[in-house]
Amino acid sequence: MQNKSKAHIPEKSIEYAQFGMLRFCGYVLFLGVLFLFIISIWFLYARTYTTIGKVSEMDTLGQFATVQMIDINKYKKVIFQFEIKQTPVAPQIIRDPFNTVRVQIPETDQSNLTSTTVSI
Repeated sequence: MQNKSKAHIPEKSIEYAQFGMLRFCGYVLFLGVLFLFIISIWFLYARTYTTIGKVSEMDTLGQFATVQMIDINKYKKVIFQFEIKQTPVAPQIIRDPFNTVRVQIPETDQSNLTSTTVSI
């Protein structure tokens, strides 16, 4: 007779070695799907209540909105000034530095050997 107090533990053979890895992959896959499910529920919750909050805020701000009249003359004046500012104006050349003739005349005093520049 067999002893019933000891449970029979089968020997692990080589062909059953990959089952442990498959069992581990199943757990990882289940946790990944659970994680994606939780993230999608959180995303929907956050977007829904954010939208509801923004609509409520717009409704509250809409109660304080007033109609303001625009002075069309001031508007046209601003547009005109803006167009003037955007159009480039060629600057007038007062003194052309490239066509100035310079003559250097050395001084005759030997103690001070500097030269004088005269613009013509």
